Amino acid sequence: MVNSVQNPNPNQPMPIADAARILGVGSKTLFAKLREKQVLGPNNVAMPPYVHHRLFVIHNRRFRKSGTNVRQWYQVSLVTPKGLSWLEEKLTHWQPESTKQKAS
Repeated sequence: MVNSVQNPNPNQPMPIADAARILGVGSKTLFAKLREKQVLGPNNVAMPPYVHHRLFVIHNRRFRKSGTNVRQWYQVSLVTPKGLSWLEEKLTHWQPESTKQKAS
């Protein structure tokens, strides 16, 4: 885990995978931990309280199915700068005891 979070675009929300890289954890690990702690729902969309506190924002995006003219919408959660700092703090509390002792 990094000592101080450095966001390359300090005023812009970022994908959760980019936040994981900055925080020094794997993206799959971070997504799993956020689902376990019920920060993200099963579809990886941030739960309303975390959006309300501006830790995450939800963007609606669309794509076109290949070979068709059908467009579908989906949602993606992005981590805000405030959320990145919050995640850094929470990850230290969420680590298993064996990992905390090794990090010390």
